[in-house]
Amino acid sequence: MSGGGIAYHLRPNKYVERQLFIELLAMLGVTQNPDKYVYVSLGGPQLEDQRLVHHNLGIKSLISLEEDETVVGRQKFNRRPSYVDCRHQSTQDFVDNFDQFIARFTDKVFIIWLDYASARHRLAQIIEYRTLLGKLAEGDIVKITINANPETLAGPQPNESMADLQKRRADILSSKFYEYLPTSTIDPSLINVRGLPILLCSIVKQATLLALEAHNPRLRALPLGIFCYSDGHHQMLTVTIILKRANDTDVEILRNDLHLSQWLYLPEDWTNVKRIEVPMLTAKERLFLEELLFTDSHEAIHSRMPFKFDQEDDQSLKILQNYAEHYRRYPSYFQVHI
Repeated sequence: MSGGGIAYHLRPNKYVERQLFIELLAMLGVTQNPDKYVYVSLGGPQLEDQRLVHHNLGIKSLISLEEDETVVGRQKFNRRPSYVDCRHQSTQDFVDNFDQFIARFTDKVFIIWLDYASARHRLAQIIEYRTLLGKLAEGDIVKITINANPETLAGPQPNESMADLQKRRADILSSKFYEYLPTSTIDPSLINVRGLPILLCSIVKQATLLALEAHNPRLRALPLGIFCYSDGHHQMLTVTIILKRANDTDVEILRNDLHLSQWLYLPEDWTNVKRIEVPMLTAKERLFLEELLFTDSHEAIHSRMPFKFDQEDDQSLKILQNYAEHYRRYPSYFQVHI
């Protein structure tokens, strides 16, 4: 699970991204027949994904994967609803044995979230994702979350320039993901906070194409949402795709349906990464902002704020604008003494 041990109330960007995922699934019609779907993810000790998916979408076939036996024990204590299937199983084992898994769920549609945390195993994660896609069918939905922090590629060496560091990081990425890169070389200047998510998207795209070409060429993957966010030190990238028949008619019908449903985050292509950068607000700050939102332009509101989100005014304004976009999705946490 991305962000592993970070408490949920310290991860507002991930929370917003999760709310967007729930909204997307609702727009895809999941609530119209929730018994048709099986939801699989890495739920963590709190099983937050499973709870939200059941509460908002009505899905009852809920499965959580977890390698740590201690965490599985906590899941079984915390699970709500009680019929969440808490499995002591790695994602690799799940993918390798997927054919046996689906035998229990004939005529079901799968929604699978591979929520990875470790940056050290990015290549293995892409391979798992590729392997899984080769086993899925039309209508299935897959979401993958991977670490997109450039610092995880390599740390700086003594007296090393930024240009040399970026080149070394680019070489490392090229050597590991050569099979999945659109070109044989990577522009080192792209190995930064803004550029790496786009490069990783191209890797996910290539893994997707290779999987479908090899195992199910009649299907096409349509990206439904591509988001990037940071909670704490690490930047994460999420890509959600749906498998459709490989003809323009089906894809265009779905695109039009999502536009009519006011899904504003449908990517035009695999490089269209949408950043989520909401601030970590105190209750007083949040009440202050929500009293002012939409009473005036963002620029005017920002100029009247008695505090800023960043030393640079332009960046502070962007954060305010991002909050205005997602304020209804922003988490509400309250201290309760019991």
